[in-house]
Amino acid sequence: MLGLSANLNYYLFNGNVDLRKGIFRLCESIREEMSLDPSDASNVYMFMSRNRKVVKILHYERGFPDFITFLKFSHEPAL
Repeated sequence: MLGLSANLNYYLFNGNVDLRKGIFRLCESIREEMSLDPSDASNVYMFMSRNRKVVKILHYERGFPDFITFLKFSHEPAL
C-alpha cells in the first residue's frame, strides 16, 4: 500500500516519458535523467502523460516498489 506524507520528497519527472514502461524502465529513467536513486524510500516520483490525463507514482517501501496509476478524467459538462 502506498503511504504518502509530508515527510517525503516529491519529484515530478520533467520530460517526455512513455507511460507504458514498467517499474524497472521508469527506475532507469530516474537514475539516468534525474541522477537520483529510485530505491530511496524518502523519495516519491511522479510521471504524467503528455495530455496530463494519467499520472503514475513510484515509491519504494521496505525494499519493494509500490507503483500506482491514477487516471484523471476531463471535466466535461453533462448533457
